[in-house]
Amino acid sequence: MLTTSWLSCPLVDLMMIGKRSCKQRPGEPLQQSRDALQPLREAVADCLDMLVEQDRFIINCMNSEMITYDELGKRLGVSLPHSWRLHKAANKNLEQIFLMDARIRKYLRLANNG
Repeated sequence: MLTTSWLSCPLVDLMMIGKRSCKQRPGEPLQQSRDALQPLREAVADCLDMLVEQDRFIINCMNSEMITYDELGKRLGVSLPHSWRLHKAANKNLEQIFLMDARIRKYLRLANNG
């Protein structure tokens, strides 16, 4: 069984792939590096599209807009602690969707079973 703590760094990296510049390998032209990450970006976008609207909103606010839990709570009309719980649940839901995608499982070097 895979644990969230083991996956948290790679999964956070996956969520950030679409919004930051890709890392270039030494000696590799930048365009090649971008092209190599394109299928992974598409996989992440497909997984984000599979989330329910509220989870997608929360993930976007926290990861793209980089808002605080207090601001998230105000936007959702909930308390700060509840906004933290909603963010944690949205990340867990996204993690489960990531682990069902073969492209992401390949990137994470996970076995193909389950």
